[in-house]
Amino acid sequence: MDVRTGRPNSGFLSLTIAVLLGAACNARPAPTQASPEVMATTPSPTAVQALSGSATAGGALPIQFVPWPEQGDLLLPPDIEVSFETSLDDLSPGGYLLIWESGTRPGQIQAVSFPGREVTVLASVQGTNLTGGLDQDNFAGYTYVSPVAEPEHKLDVFELREGRTWRLGPLCDVIFGNLSLSGEYFLSPCDPSCPACANDFTPGIPPDFKVFEVISVTDGTGFRVALPSKDERDPAQVSWFDERELLATNVWIDGRFAVCLLDVEAQSAQCPYSFEEPYAMYNDTVTGEYLPFELAPGGVIYARIMPRACLTEGECEGIVDLGELPGALRLSPSGSAMLLDGDILSDRGQWDTVAAFLEPPLWEAEPLMNIAGSYTFETWCPDESCVFVSKAETPFPVYRLDRDGSLTFYPYEDIIASFNVP
Repeated sequence: MDVRTGRPNSGFLSLTIAVLLGAACNARPAPTQASPEVMATTPSPTAVQALSGSATAGGALPIQFVPWPEQGDLLLPPDIEVSFETSLDDLSPGGYLLIWESGTRPGQIQAVSFPGREVTVLASVQGTNLTGGLDQDNFAGYTYVSPVAEPEHKLDVFELREGRTWRLGPLCDVIFGNLSLSGEYFLSPCDPSCPACANDFTPGIPPDFKVFEVISVTDGTGFRVALPSKDERDPAQVSWFDERELLATNVWIDGRFAVCLLDVEAQSAQCPYSFEEPYAMYNDTVTGEYLPFELAPGGVIYARIMPRACLTEGECEGIVDLGELPGALRLSPSGSAMLLDGDILSDRGQWDTVAAFLEPPLWEAEPLMNIAGSYTFETWCPDESCVFVSKAETPFPVYRLDRDGSLTFYPYEDIIASFNVP
């Protein structure tokens, strides 16, 4: 079960588990290639018209914004030694992977060109290990953040353009949070039921509301937003919709699951759409033209693809109902493609991975690839032609998965994110 979303785990094992088990493993296997079997059967999506109903309630919406912190700010001085060597502005145009290289002394934050693999050292970091921050959500714009060891609930912040570092905290959550598109804000869920998380409590918020925290990385101030949820099984979820706007789903208003847009600067909300069932957004950033909504009753995943215009232009046509899927959907950074990944129990009694690349307008999950072994999603390739995955066994080797189903060994383990330099 995904701690952040409550969504059943997909076929790729949790990246967090892989990090905790494999942080100390640096051995690399010999390069290998594999061609998974392509299966013929796929779900059959159907296009549907806009769903009925609106989430806009009569009168004020039951959504609360609370300035945070109550006093001062959350900026802290740095507590690690960092030597910045190259600015992101000095990189040549093209695609890159941001890498944490722990095999050097000191460890290094590197930019590795794609597909050429030319290495540029961005920063050297003394006396700490950044394997807790290996997540695409931890890098945006010129900003990279990495969690400080628990129970600190703080982040080390690396500004990779001008070469600056500082700390931020305490925050609600540093493991399951994510940066905004430019890296200006950090969004995280709060859990007031956590006995070791006293900072997660927000005065005056009803117990059946789900609370999220939005803090500026540069000035340490922001707000918390409280969203009504029907129950613990289907809590409200929040994603970045654009730099200044959040998308909230599963917001329980007037007996329906509302889809709401939250203005970060105005601290206001509007709810232009709703579902009768708890279709929620589980991708942390949705900036493209299409939005994948998922319903997961009893571990079975159903999905619908909604045009962005449904929430921004007041008209909603062309929703595609994908029906039941063998895995979850991962939206590409541009929003122009999706990866379906799930798992299937093989005749050998072991879990294999199923995957497919989906594209508009019908988002057909074909060919559905059956790949021997269990793999963990790492990140999209910079040009979105492929994805990087790691095998869920020691020493967690990384492979490039292309759209034809081929797996190619990749000689870098600790991938933080992919990005492009225009």
